[in-house]
Amino acid sequence: MFDPNALLADQPPLPAPVITNLRIGNTPALGLAAQVRRGYSPTFTYDQNALTISYGSLTYSNTGIIYRYQLIGLDTTWTNAGGRRQVNYTNLPPGQYQFRVRAAMLDGQQTESTTFSFEIRPPWWRTNWFYALVTLALAALAYAVARDRIRRFRERTTYEKRLSDLENQALRAQINPHFIFNALQAVKLFVLQNDVPQAEHYMSRFARLMRQIMDNS
Repeated sequence: MFDPNALLADQPPLPAPVITNLRIGNTPALGLAAQVRRGYSPTFTYDQNALTISYGSLTYSNTGIIYRYQLIGLDTTWTNAGGRRQVNYTNLPPGQYQFRVRAAMLDGQQTESTTFSFEIRPPWWRTNWFYALVTLALAALAYAVARDRIRRFRERTTYEKRLSDLENQALRAQINPHFIFNALQAVKLFVLQNDVPQAEHYMSRFARLMRQIMDNS
């Protein structure tokens, strides 16, 4: 007597799922699924961050297959897909990922996980070399600004020193022999006239003027 259950019991174990197709956005990635099945780990650009992954597992049982999948790098738990054989990911951020999928029979038989890894590269303005270039440019700009300020400070210091020297030269130019001779002649005149208070006053002012000139020089 033919026993269908005995025939099913002799069937081999449920094979692990295989990646049957890959789409990038709305564009089929021809041949990529076959490469992935051979262990190839593709790399996508930052604008190729919408993936559709199709998978499936062959069985001779009539009890049906359910699937569970997980994207390491995005998911922290497994997702029950039921009998659905496709998963869509949109707007994946740059990074490295590993997709895992496993199949199970409704009677409890479960397969090993099928995995494939892929990477989404960041745009050039978010790469380490670009950050390093910006850092170097900012450092060069800060150095140029600091150097310009130091140059301006030195020029201002030199200008102020030169101005002070000119002022001192002007003060010293006022003390010429004619000025000193006239001052002493005036003091002499007050002395001859016995105008002691006026002579003392004139001498005090003359001495104070000489002291200020010497201090400034």
